[in-house]
Amino acid sequence: MKDQRIEIWNVLHDGEITAISEDGGTLMMFVNIPYLRRRLTPLGDSFVLTLSGLTRLEFYSSDGTRTSLREELDIGTPEILSTDLNRCR
Repeated sequence: MKDQRIEIWNVLHDGEITAISEDGGTLMMFVNIPYLRRRLTPLGDSFVLTLSGLTRLEFYSSDGTRTSLREELDIGTPEILSTDLNRCR
């Protein structure tokens, strides 16, 4: 069964997270997906997601290593490859 709370991440696969802004329990995240963004108007290069009510924010590398998203952005641009319902609980 699909979980509507995380379904948006499947739309964003292959996107690169280029910047974030955190304010309490709210996260603003810029996701660059050029091939998808070109299809929408107005012209732009990123999607901006605003997530509120966050109690925990973790980043999992493809090898299962857990770090903070801020740390990952300091060394590069993390890519959204897939979602995992088990890690969202």
